[in-house]
Amino acid sequence: MLSRRALRVRVLQLLYSYEKTYRHAERHQNYSEKVFSDLEKSIDLIYPLYFEILTIPIHFLNLNTIDKEVSKELILKKLSSKYNLSTNQIIKFIKKNKMLNQHFTNHDLDISSINDDIKVWYKSLLKNDEIIQYNNLMKSDFENDLKIFTYICLNFIFKNEEINKHFLEKDLFWDEDKLIVKSMIKKSLISLNSIKLDKFAIADLSNDLLDDKSFAKNLFEGVLDGNKSFDILIGDNCQNWDLERISTIDRILLKMGIYEFLYFHDIPIKVTINEYIDIAKKYSTPKSKNFINGVLDILSKKMVDKINKTGKGLIDNK
Repeated sequence: MLSRRALRVRVLQLLYSYEKTYRHAERHQNYSEKVFSDLEKSIDLIYPLYFEILTIPIHFLNLNTIDKEVSKELILKKLSSKYNLSTNQIIKFIKKNKMLNQHFTNHDLDISSINDDIKVWYKSLLKNDEIIQYNNLMKSDFENDLKIFTYICLNFIFKNEEINKHFLEKDLFWDEDKLIVKSMIKKSLISLNSIKLDKFAIADLSNDLLDDKSFAKNLFEGVLDGNKSFDILIGDNCQNWDLERISTIDRILLKMGIYEFLYFHDIPIKVTINEYIDIAKKYSTPKSKNFINGVLDILSKKMVDKINKTGKGLIDNK
């Protein structure tokens, strides 16, 4: 679930932040440790976000139930079919699941409270064509309930501008993390394909979170330790480019690539190059991908005597 790509992007952003703020830090000593501590905290935040996503349909069900009760008091009563969300079998199962409720409690998620943000999201949901179609069914069944629950979790939530704004305020890395959370949600949804509704698989954030954090820590600290020597390497191998003219992000990406060449022995050279090309496409200038590709390719060939790949790192390194 927690891909190396997501970790590399985190390290890139933290190294960029470090470079821009280090000179202004009150205490230079241990500043890198503080920055990395923020990175670790951001990784630990992903799991609670997964559970918070699962609470959103529950809040929608609660609000729909309230609307249904209010309609009963009206002189002109609305058809009960307009409130299918209030009887959705899947959401009710999620709401009552003891294992999930324990996780909700552990992460301070109150499924009974309704704040203003949730009310705004709910109003937006009711205007959605998929929900309108679902609510217009005279009677919903398991298949339709699962379909709309899946739609809410994988489409509506991740495409809604206000909801994404909410999560971005909580998580600076939300643009990357939402892909991780979405993948976790997908895995959990697979376990709901039984009409018995007798199980729910809580997705793991990572197969080895300690190893993931170790990868990020080594990459972050390694680039800082090798800063000056990496700058020299880059400067010596950038024809017609002064080091000062290279963007901060491109310089950091090149340093990360150099460190991976030298110290992550199980990562193939081509994997490293391709990863940083792809990251440059999204986070740097349009020309950066070609620049990153060219410089890393040159460096990998000039540093061949210093690069020692083993195991999976030997794959396709010719």
